[in-house]
Amino acid sequence: MEASIQSVFLTAKLKFHNPSQRRRALLLDAMRRAHLGYDKLLRTVRDDVERLISGTEKTAYHEDIKALTLRLQVLARPLPLGNGPKQAIIADALAQAESYIELKRGNSETSYPTVSRLRVKPADRNALLDSFKTVTDILTQDELRDALARLNRPGLPRPLNILKNRSSDGALLLKDENGRLWVYINLLPKEAKRKRQVDLTGLMDTRTGEILKTKTGGGDIFPISCGKWFEEKFLSRGTLQSSRLIYDGHDFYFACTFQFSVPVCGPSTYLGVDRGIELLAAWSVVDSNGVRKAHGAISGERLRAIQRREEKDQQSAQRRGKIYSRRTRGLIADEEIHKAANQIVAKAIEFNAQVVMEDLSTITMGPHQKRPKGARKGGFRRLLTRAQYAKLQHFLNYRLQMAGFPPIRRGGPAYLTVSAAYTSLTCSRCGHAARENRQSQALFLCASCSYKENADINAATIIAYKGIHFDSVIRGRTKGKKLKEDEKFAAWLAARKNGGGNAVVCS
Repeated sequence: MEASIQSVFLTAKLKFHNPSQRRRALLLDAMRRAHLGYDKLLRTVRDDVERLISGTEKTAYHEDIKALTLRLQVLARPLPLGNGPKQAIIADALAQAESYIELKRGNSETSYPTVSRLRVKPADRNALLDSFKTVTDILTQDELRDALARLNRPGLPRPLNILKNRSSDGALLLKDENGRLWVYINLLPKEAKRKRQVDLTGLMDTRTGEILKTKTGGGDIFPISCGKWFEEKFLSRGTLQSSRLIYDGHDFYFACTFQFSVPVCGPSTYLGVDRGIELLAAWSVVDSNGVRKAHGAISGERLRAIQRREEKDQQSAQRRGKIYSRRTRGLIADEEIHKAANQIVAKAIEFNAQVVMEDLSTITMGPHQKRPKGARKGGFRRLLTRAQYAKLQHFLNYRLQMAGFPPIRRGGPAYLTVSAAYTSLTCSRCGHAARENRQSQALFLCASCSYKENADINAATIIAYKGIHFDSVIRGRTKGKKLKEDEKFAAWLAARKNGGGNAVVCS
């Protein structure tokens, strides 16, 4: 029987290599025109969108959306944009309108979407300055200062989506005979006076492998900065689907999304992952019978050392009355989280394991996680915030999918999330749950069976058990149906342990 295949999408962000002033002006002008065109479409169809909010019948709503799409297309025709940017802003405006309708139905206070200003009108600034003359209270003055500061910092153009992979109205990722990569983007309308003929003859379309014999005048060609890793990871294995032009105020980027076809594997064990306080992360592999096969920890000592040094420097700067700002800690945190994700995925592949993680929305710093009086401030709690933990989940998700682990549900992640309740207080040997089991941040000592273990590794094992519980008890149940008392995790685990299913503790 042939193995099933799943599609995985990854995006690479490539930097434009030193574009000339003319090319920078071309890119920026196209992005600004698309930004203003998108703003005009949203403002023009506002009344039409507001009328759709009260609609209830699905058939009528779909017909109204079709009518809105046609109206957007008519409004976009006279805009001074190429066909590609026109298609992009129509799709963006329609998606934004549908999202607003859905949100507005659930929350009447949802405001209509707007875009940032690219230029500040002198009249607006003067009106704000005049407002200061009549203000007497401090709070209103502060609000006016904030508004003036925002007005003095006009926004950047929206990223420009590129939906097609062709020279007539999209973008092409090209390679020359020397192996250098180029991007051709069609940006200009047919009637544009600034058109210049671009010869693409001899360049290879990396999506199809075709050697081009084309001359075009709707855009321009730009060299791209990237390394061999991009060719090995993306060009040789994936297929370009869509792309996006991004400007950050200094540089231009080409963000391209590739589709990969990956054979699907069927996990046979469970790998629980616990975000540590003493450790960066801990993991534990358990089979479907509850037997622990392996466990380990990712210490993050380098990250801890950087954190302590940064905190010391920050305190020293504050004592001198200076503002301390450095990106080292965040950069090192990103690097260490990448390494942690790689190690976890490597273990998932080794043991063919379903990764199980705590549900991020339930993670709190409970009383048992408070730092004991006099203890050193050496944990990761301030550095590994929810945002960092979400980043670990993101890194794990696309790595697991690339390794062939399927999403838990359609459109969902490739890892299973379970409740974090009592994971750090429950004994993985006997199932006894009590606050006194957690002797310290690092030590777990069961008050019932005297089982002694690193607290984070014990928690990772419990998380893996919750994965088994989900698959054997919860999966497939009617949504909202309550569990019986003997089906709840604590009773289920106790029954398994009392029935002789104690975990085999690895040395």
